[in-house]
Amino acid sequence: MKLIGYVEVREGEALANQYNAIRKYCQLFGYELVDVVADEQVAPTTALEQRPGGERVLNRLHAGDANGIVLDCINRAFPCNADGLCHAIALKQRGYTIHAVRDCINTTTFAGWLTLVLRTLLMEYPLHTAAEVTTKDHAAEQISTPGLLTPYGCIRIGRKLYRDPVTWLTRERIVHMRRAERRDFEDIINYLHSRNIPAPGGGTIWHAVTIQGLLRHHDALCSLPVFRPPDS
Repeated sequence: MKLIGYVEVREGEALANQYNAIRKYCQLFGYELVDVVADEQVAPTTALEQRPGGERVLNRLHAGDANGIVLDCINRAFPCNADGLCHAIALKQRGYTIHAVRDCINTTTFAGWLTLVLRTLLMEYPLHTAAEVTTKDHAAEQISTPGLLTPYGCIRIGRKLYRDPVTWLTRERIVHMRRAERRDFEDIINYLHSRNIPAPGGGTIWHAVTIQGLLRHHDALCSLPVFRPPDS
C-alpha cells in the first residue's frame, strides 16, 4: 500500500519528530511512503481541504499517487475528532484510508475504525449534547462554557443563545426539505454541496448523521430570539 504523509508544523516544533514517526510506521507495516507534505502554522480550525498542503495531499490521492494518508496524530489534519471521522468515511467511499500513528488509527482495520469512532464519541458527544439538547423554556439560558459547541444556525452571546439570521435560514431549509418535501438525505446533501454551504464542523462535507442531529433538536431551538446587532 502506498501512503502519502501529512505533517502540520506549529510554532516552536520540529518537523523531524512527525516525519520520523511516519517513516517508522510505514517501515514497520511495510507501507510505501511516497511523499510527505507539510503545512506550517495554519489555524487549527482550518479544514484539511482549505490548507495548502492539505489540498495537495487530497489532490495526490485523487490522482492515484497513493492509497491513503498517514500522519502523526489525527488532530494534525482535522480540527476535531468528528471532522476526522467524517473525512475518514468520505475517503473510504473513494477507496482511501487514514493512518494516525500515535492514535493507533488505521482505517483498513476494524480496530482502527473503532478507535476513531470512540474518540469522537468521548471527545465530542458531551459537548454536542450540552449545546443541542435543550427545551423551549431554557434554550436561551445555557451557560457559556469554554469549548462548548454552539448549535448550527445559532450564535452564542455570553449566557444566551440566539438564532443567527444567516445560517438559521440554511437550517430551516434543511428541515423543510426533509419534513415538508420528504426529500431523502442524499438529495439534501447534494443540495448543500451544490451550493458550497459550509458544514457545521468546517469544510464542505455534509453527512446524514449531521442532518439527523439538526432535525432532532430543531423544534427546541425555534423559540430562541433572532440576534440583532446593537446598531441595527
